[in-house]
Amino acid sequence: MAIVVPLVLNGLWSVINFTCVPNNPKDVGIETEESREQEAIALASGKDKDAEPSPIGIGQAFMLPNVMGYAIAFGFFKLINYAMFFQVENMKFACRECFCVSYLAFPLTFFS
Repeated sequence: MAIVVPLVLNGLWSVINFTCVPNNPKDVGIETEESREQEAIALASGKDKDAEPSPIGIGQAFMLPNVMGYAIAFGFFKLINYAMFFQVENMKFACRECFCVSYLAFPLTFFS
């Protein structure tokens, strides 16, 4: 259950971001220096100023160097982090005098 709740919440948040957040500042009427430069280049070359390169998909993103390895490593890292964070209090250790759960609280803050 400790892994399912963050999984569902992150999934819902990603869907909200994907559907509601605009892709470009010009979609909401913000003009940046970069957009002005792109318009000037497009006008000088005679191309349509609204023509943009097509975005890459998930499959193409995973074809980029080191993306798949990073995604897998980060996934396992988060899995271990959640397992340690939520289950360390339930673990039974042989030497209770040598181990205190509060010692793990500070290092685990760096991995969340």
